[in-house]
Amino acid sequence: MTKNDEQSIDSLRIAWSNKFGDVSVGEETRDVMREFINSLTDAGATVVRANPDINFDSAWTTWGEMFDMQIMAGQPGYLRLYSFVTGWSYRYQTPLHQMVYPYSTEKHVQILTKRDHIVAAFDRFMSDWDVFICPVATRHAMEHHPPDAVRMNMPIYIRPVMVDDHELNYHTAMAAYAVPFNLTGHPVVTIPAGLTPEGMPVGLQIVGKRWDDYELLQIAKMIDEIIDAHRIPEGY
Repeated sequence: MTKNDEQSIDSLRIAWSNKFGDVSVGEETRDVMREFINSLTDAGATVVRANPDINFDSAWTTWGEMFDMQIMAGQPGYLRLYSFVTGWSYRYQTPLHQMVYPYSTEKHVQILTKRDHIVAAFDRFMSDWDVFICPVATRHAMEHHPPDAVRMNMPIYIRPVMVDDHELNYHTAMAAYAVPFNLTGHPVVTIPAGLTPEGMPVGLQIVGKRWDDYELLQIAKMIDEIIDAHRIPEGY
């Protein structure tokens, strides 16, 4: 689609997923997403459940390694060593927590190459679709979950988040579905998708092709008008 095209909903090819790797989303989020997808299908869009052919564990790990290299690698050597020795149990909780130690240019290049392979795989997947739709997080909105500690200006979350009847690491619960696109650079628009029976909002991500930000905005606007799920909270 170009900037001059007027695309209709019944011409859209949409892929969607509510399961990345072994990280599942909550039942209420799945219910909202099911209604969302049914609305797009009823409106005439071609909507197919499909996942890109990527290893999500590898994507999460690669993002964690890149975050460490780009944000944390400038720490003084003694702090890096201390973090490496004492932080293993925290890093064990989620693939999003990684540490590249000892740091080297060779490792940096290897990790960037892993990223390039993941980007290429998602580009191939998106060549068949106009957009890809998935949850923002594993669960609906919840009460504020403050960090358990702050170390070297970094928030530390120890207490898990409940998703249905099982516990997830806070970062996995909140970021596992957004991180793959932070890694690859594919543009994303997040829109309200609906409410749980208790009135808690659920959001979904609409992911577009790389460099097609304008087209993604057009499609997201079209989808948002069909779903019409935005509600101003009472009292605002």
